[in-house]
Amino acid sequence: METQHLSLNTEKMSDFQQWKQINGDDFSLWDYLAGVSNIEVVLAFTKVFLPD
Repeated sequence: METQHLSLNTEKMSDFQQWKQINGDDFSLWDYLAGVSNIEVVLAFTKVFLPD
């Protein structure tokens, strides 16, 4: 089976762009996720993507 790659246009992510403008061009999506996520978000995603 062929794997399809998804593309993410971060230019359309206004909140991320605001964070990047404040933190500099080397600010990454990982940095953004570390800044806006918390344990509840992580647990929710775990439940969605790894159900019982």
